[in-house]
Amino acid sequence: MRILLIIETLKTGGAEKFCIHLANYLASQEHEVYLFPVFYHKKDASVVQMITSRVHLVNTRLLADRLFDKIDELLFRFNIAFSARNVLVIRRIRRILKEKGIDLIHSHQFNSDYLALTSCKNSNICNVTTVHGDYLNFNSANNRGKKVYRNLDFSKKLQFIIGHIDLIVCLSDHQIHFFRELGYPLTNIRKIYNGFPLTKQPIVDESTGNKAFTFGMVARGIQEKGWEEAILAFLSLKGDSCQLILVGSSDYLDSLKKKYSSCPQITFTGYASQPQEWISKFDVGLLPTYYPSESLPTTIIEYLQCGKPIIASDTGEIRLMIEDAHLQAGIVIGLKDGKVNVEELKQAMQKLIEDEQLRERFEHNAIRLSGRFDINVCGEKYAKLFESLYSSKSKNGHGG
Repeated sequence: MRILLIIETLKTGGAEKFCIHLANYLASQEHEVYLFPVFYHKKDASVVQMITSRVHLVNTRLLADRLFDKIDELLFRFNIAFSARNVLVIRRIRRILKEKGIDLIHSHQFNSDYLALTSCKNSNICNVTTVHGDYLNFNSANNRGKKVYRNLDFSKKLQFIIGHIDLIVCLSDHQIHFFRELGYPLTNIRKIYNGFPLTKQPIVDESTGNKAFTFGMVARGIQEKGWEEAILAFLSLKGDSCQLILVGSSDYLDSLKKKYSSCPQITFTGYASQPQEWISKFDVGLLPTYYPSESLPTTIIEYLQCGKPIIASDTGEIRLMIEDAHLQAGIVIGLKDGKVNVEELKQAMQKLIEDEQLRERFEHNAIRLSGRFDINVCGEKYAKLFESLYSSKSKNGHGG
């Protein structure tokens, strides 16, 4: 098949990394794969390097990329629901569809979905989207009357998408419920966990001696991921032989670094292109998130692949990620009034410090549970899904 994957950017993020890993997998299975980043100028070198030579990266750079960004920002400021950039991007997509004879478009993230469907409207090209956290996030903002950049007409675009998309892949039961509430047919929804190349062997810290017990956290640098709650729980632990490593970058994290600069046990690493190198140093991985649109955090997958016990909040798909009917790889803490209880978080952290046998069991189970997030397992499911959809549409006159 000739497959076009569309993603917003090539910046460091769970959606971007997953899209690239899936593109690499599909290309390895002899599909002709094209990767189309809407904002080509927004990329991290470490992310671009993940793309294998089998995948055709489409250079979507516009002559005046940043000028179009400024124009869109100005239109947004005046509440004008129009994007000058989108007009040109849609033309680019249509040209790719025609020149490469694309059979199926797989888009990621709301704006990309809208552009993909607008580009092939009234054609018989197959359309699939994988839903990440932005749909629920945008919908929540829209319901609160908050303006959404590039999507002032969110409700209108959402109805257009669900009226034209062939299949929606969700990462969590919460997402499935969202689309069912909108009236989208359950028969056109699939639930597939994101996959990543499995870490062959967790990197082991070779240092010896009285190594401090290490908690660590990797996440996007937004307040709702629970960064300060992790710090407060850590500071209330008994004894002073622990350390906390916080991996991420943002203005918000810079403010926390300044606020807690007198705490030598806390390390703010800043941006890390290979977070597994830091995760390998953790004894326990934390994610006390209360982000309202949480779905399938890549961080949890990375903790599992590195064999780390986990303490995380009960939101999105997290509980099902670290537990099944027979195995448990960590402790799940509840949310109260949409927030993490610092005392409950602290108690879970203290428990894992003191209970070595429990930690060892969680470590063993983490490796076993990580198999569900293998890109080969995930990729095979997508390949079969794409082929089934393509075959069905071909019978109705799709000629590629």
